[in-house]
Amino acid sequence: MQKILRRITVILCLILIGICFFCPTNSPAQQNNWKTFRAEGIPKSEEAYNCITFRSDSIGYLGGMDLREPPEHDVPAVLYETTDAGQSWKRLALPAKGIVRKIIAFGDTIVILDEAIHRHTTSILLSVDNGLHWKTLLECDCSPPIVGLSFTSLDAGYVALLKEGDINSTYILKYNSASQQWDTTTTIPARCMEVDFSPSYITADIFEFNSLKQISIWISPLRGPGKVISIEPCYVKSITHDNNGNAYLLTKDSSDRFNRVLKLDPSTGSISPIVFDTSLARFIQKIFVTENRIVAVGSGKIDTVRDRYRFPTVTSHLLISSDGGRHWTKDEFPEPTRSSPNSLFGDRFFIAYSSHGQFQKREFR
Repeated sequence: MQKILRRITVILCLILIGICFFCPTNSPAQQNNWKTFRAEGIPKSEEAYNCITFRSDSIGYLGGMDLREPPEHDVPAVLYETTDAGQSWKRLALPAKGIVRKIIAFGDTIVILDEAIHRHTTSILLSVDNGLHWKTLLECDCSPPIVGLSFTSLDAGYVALLKEGDINSTYILKYNSASQQWDTTTTIPARCMEVDFSPSYITADIFEFNSLKQISIWISPLRGPGKVISIEPCYVKSITHDNNGNAYLLTKDSSDRFNRVLKLDPSTGSISPIVFDTSLARFIQKIFVTENRIVAVGSGKIDTVRDRYRFPTVTSHLLISSDGGRHWTKDEFPEPTRSSPNSLFGDRFFIAYSSHGQFQKREFR
C-alpha cells in the first residue's frame, strides 16, 4: 500500500511540474535585473507591432498595423495603451491607414507618425485627450518624406521634411499651435536621411548620391544659420541627443559590418568616436542616451546579407555604459528574439516586446 501511495505521489508531482513548465502564465519570471512577463490584450494574430514608447512608469503605447486587409490595400494602423506597465493593453481608436512608425507622448498628448505605404502618404496625427479624439496635423503625398520628428510640447513641435522632386533641400518646419499651421524655420541645403532635434540644436546627416553614403553632418540652432562638418564616409543609421545637446550618431563603417558611435558637440563642432568592442557586438540596432548612461541594443549572430540591408538576425543583448562610452558591460536578454520593438524610459527601465504577448523588461537601479 505504501509503495502504491509513493508512486501516486511521484506521478502527481510530475504532473504539477509539467503544468508549471509548459503552461503560459502572467506571473513575471525574474533573471538578475530582467523581468519577463506575458501581457493581456495582445497579441492579435492579425496584427504586427512596430514601435513602443512610455511616458511614465505605468503608461505606455504600442503601435503597428492590422494585417487582415488584402496586401494591395493599406491596412488599418493600430495603437494600444497600457496603464499598468505593460501587463495589459487596450486598443485605441486611431483613424489612420498603414503602419505607426513613431509615437511621442507627454501629458495628455499623443503624436503619431503614420505611413500609408500603398497610398504613398505619410501623416502626423495629434490627440490632446489621451487618444479619444484625433486630428491630422500634416499629410504628405510622397513616402517617406518625413526624416525627423520631435514634440516636447504643443509649442515645441518640429518636423524635417523632404519634398518630391527636390533632391537638394531638407525643410525644417515648426508647428504653430495658435494658428495650427506649420512654419518653415530652416532649409538645409542638402538631402538628409536622418534628422534629430535637441532643445537647442538640429543635427542631420548629408547624403551623397554618388557614394550612397553620408560624408558630412549639418548642425544648426533651431533658428539660425548652420554649418557643415566633414566625417569619414559611413552609413548613419540614427541620431539621438542627450540632455546637454550633444548628438550621438550610430554609424556603420565603410565595410558595412562594424558599428561605432560618433559623439558630436554642436557648440564646438568637435567629433569624438565611441568604439564598441567587436567581441561584445558587431551589430547595434539602436542607441539610447540618458542623463546617466548610454544603452545600445545589440544583435547576436550576423548574417552578412541580411546585415547589409540592416536586418539583424536576433535582438539578444544590451551594452551599457555609465562613463560616456569608455567602458561597457554586456547584459543578455533572457530570451533573444527576432522581432523586438523596444524603448528606454529615462534612467528607469528598458522594455522590449518579443512575440506572443511576451515582454522583457530591464530595470535600472
